[in-house]
Amino acid sequence: MFSIANDLKDKKSLEVLKRFEGKFADQTEQTTRDILEELLEEEKKKEADKLKTKEKKKRHKLNHLATKEGVSLQEIEERLAQENEAKRRAEEEKRQEEEERIRRETEAAAEEQRRREARERALYNLDSEEK
Repeated sequence: MFSIANDLKDKKSLEVLKRFEGKFADQTEQTTRDILEELLEEEKKKEADKLKTKEKKKRHKLNHLATKEGVSLQEIEERLAQENEAKRRAEEEKRQEEEERIRRETEAAAEEQRRREARERALYNLDSEEK
């Protein structure tokens, strides 16, 4: 509205708009904050509900598995924890092996570069002595 009044060089309209600007701007800003806060709260609630549903489904599956295998829920959870730990250890070992392989390759490449440079220096020295 300011731009229209400004373009038209309408001083009375500009004065009226400036007079009410603070009042409406403050309300708009507060309303915007309120709406944003509500949206954030709603988002948090949805996320919490989603996690709760996911946990409930996991529990249901574990109970079903325990019943199917004829063991307690605690035994299933312990077995899953052991499997997850074994998987984590295997991944860690694989990562360490990969890091070691990269380190060896890097060292081998550096050693090869040093040998190449030493050969070049030796050849250069031979050429210099012959001249």
